[in-house]
Amino acid sequence: MTKNYDKLADNLVNIDNKIFSSKEEAIELMKERIKKIKMTA
Repeated sequence: MTKNYDKLADNLVNIDNKIFSSKEEAIELMKERIKKIKMTA
């Protein structure tokens, strides 16, 4: 992944503006969703 969030946000579909209200908010949402999950065993 190239982490080009600006271009990804331009192509992101927001149905009825219910998920995010701006391009910046969409970028923050994407960054939050791709964080690594630390596994504990």
